[in-house]
Amino acid sequence: MMKKIFFYFFGVIFNGDNCVYDRYKWLKKYLPKFNLNEGKELLDIGCGNGWALFAVKFGYNVTGVSFDQKDLSKIRERSKDDSIKLVNHDVRDLDKLETEIKYDVILNFENIEHIFDYKKLIKDMSNHLNRDGLIFITTPKPLSQNSFL
Repeated sequence: MMKKIFFYFFGVIFNGDNCVYDRYKWLKKYLPKFNLNEGKELLDIGCGNGWALFAVKFGYNVTGVSFDQKDLSKIRERSKDDSIKLVNHDVRDLDKLETEIKYDVILNFENIEHIFDYKKLIKDMSNHLNRDGLIFITTPKPLSQNSFL
């Protein structure tokens, strides 16, 4: 019931991650919005359960990347939007991601802390970014006062 209420009001399915709503609010506030016909590209690296793919509503062509095919299958089942592109790829080898697209926005939420060579990941993300593009990176800070422990 609660999932249906959130989906009705926010257009997003929240599924088990207690920080999803905070991230959703943050992105809704700070993610640049475009007209649907502007063709802006967004890449969600480590897209997990797909919560950030709602950016399609803000005028983006959205691509989600995850190493976990099960997560991608769940996203596809929940999403009724066939325009969202899902790619099964290991983000540690983002430099080998075959795409002709340069992205206007790249998201990397709660993922970089799992990557040993984070400098390579940042470089690889930058290489997939348009000249004036934006990269948003977040990572947990478990001892902060705002943590949900």
